[in-house]
Amino acid sequence: MRNIKRISVWVALCATAISLFGCGDDNGADNGGTPPKELRPGRYNAARHVGNGVSLTAGFMNGSLYTDAQGGQKHSYDYLIAKAVHGASTDDLFKVPAFGNPGLGGVVFDTSAPGNARLISNRVELVGVTGAGTPITRTNLSPANFPPEGFTLTRPYNNLGIPGSLAFDILSDAPFTFGTGRASPFYQFIFRDQRLGSNGVQQAINLLKAQPADSLKLFTLWTGANEVLGFVTSGGVTPIFPIDNFRPLYDTILARVKREVPNVKIVVFNIPNVASIPFATFLGPNARAVATQRGLARIFYAKGTTVDSVATADVGDVTKFMILLPGGAGVGFIGDTTNGVKGILWRTLLASINNSRRLAGLPSVNLQQLTAGFTGGLGVDTTKPIGSRENPLPDQFTLDQSEIAAANAAVTAYNTFINSKNSQTEGIFVVDIAGLFDRVVQQGITSPDGEELRATFLTGGIFTLDGVHPGPKGHAIVANQMIPIIEREFGASIPAINTRNLPDGIYRVSPSARVLNGDGLPNQEFLSQFTPQTLMPTIQAVGGHY
Repeated sequence: MRNIKRISVWVALCATAISLFGCGDDNGADNGGTPPKELRPGRYNAARHVGNGVSLTAGFMNGSLYTDAQGGQKHSYDYLIAKAVHGASTDDLFKVPAFGNPGLGGVVFDTSAPGNARLISNRVELVGVTGAGTPITRTNLSPANFPPEGFTLTRPYNNLGIPGSLAFDILSDAPFTFGTGRASPFYQFIFRDQRLGSNGVQQAINLLKAQPADSLKLFTLWTGANEVLGFVTSGGVTPIFPIDNFRPLYDTILARVKREVPNVKIVVFNIPNVASIPFATFLGPNARAVATQRGLARIFYAKGTTVDSVATADVGDVTKFMILLPGGAGVGFIGDTTNGVKGILWRTLLASINNSRRLAGLPSVNLQQLTAGFTGGLGVDTTKPIGSRENPLPDQFTLDQSEIAAANAAVTAYNTFINSKNSQTEGIFVVDIAGLFDRVVQQGITSPDGEELRATFLTGGIFTLDGVHPGPKGHAIVANQMIPIIEREFGASIPAINTRNLPDGIYRVSPSARVLNGDGLPNQEFLSQFTPQTLMPTIQAVGGHY
């Protein structure tokens, strides 16, 4: 997904208590459950395995690229496959551009930094829960930790996933340098040097071509997600990349790998449906509960420079209206006439927009300038209740019925095309991510060692705090879809990856945070541990079990 992004403040709502205690970091390949089947690598060797793609490939979690015991890059699906086969020697064979804590995930405008751009962690972190079970999160604005592990390698990395990339980007020969050749710093840290290959696909090819010609190689590709889900995560503001423009790019990637790499097997992934990611689905039911409690028949929202409304009963219906996670800071105040935070959503959006504008060399805008075209030139009145006609929910924080339909149609078109590539003859195999995550949403999934996992935000075990990216357990269920393909094509026997001993990927600042006053809000002792700009607002969930 597109992740080197504007810094925005959001808070997740949850009325279920969340454990703050840490989890183990073993990949679980031989732990718990029934005794695993015998491990035989066959012709699989992780040194001959390379992954191209997006943040999902990279192991991006909680809004950042990092690696530690709580999750991150060394819990990605490709890495888990390699570790299931090679165990302790995995790092010698499958090289990952692993960023140390607190990772790299964002860019903020800073006149004291080179090029006025300061690289930051941007990791969303759980710091505690209130008495009601509502999580308190912060966005880590600490300087990023770079360069990554293995930065001086004289060969390409095995994991070449680039957060935020499109198919075009991994084929592009543009320089990798942030700020001149690329709009994201990930290219200069992961692709690094064009002498290793002029683009991401060529680097993957060069790595595999360096292996013995008669050896079997594995190339994995997960791209296409940002072309559609960029539209979703921007509230329909970023256009969908046309499928007719995507097809030749995708075909070029597959054709080049097939043509230049002897004895290569290719595993590709289709893209998830909108209704399977908590980023889009989680807040709507909370908002509906709040608005219903306050007697609101309709909620108003911006769409372009117009203002529209939706029936309160339809908010949270995954076919009619969704409120996205960046809108979480205001959901608890929809229709509230008594508090002083009515402008929080527009201020959040304005901070994001101005960060991007200043990074692009453009002047900042104020709220009046941003909203001057709304409601007949009257702008937005943030003295009015959130969700009213005068103070609508920002366009970037919502998806209405037409936008949901457009996203679903695009996902269908993309997946129809990607699924058509499945061919035993060509050695190309499709992993049906859309079907997998739809099943997880509808009925959950049981891991090989009997752990029940669901798509429920924060408590289901699959998604991290950014609401888009799976954690280690989610990556394990993806890896387990790959294992039968590798076993068949490489003559291998690989035990399924268990999940009980994998961390859930929710990054916890402290396993024993002291948080509560008698009113269920953070106490001063707790607040003093964190700088004010990094502590997210605490919002009470109303009547939910989410």
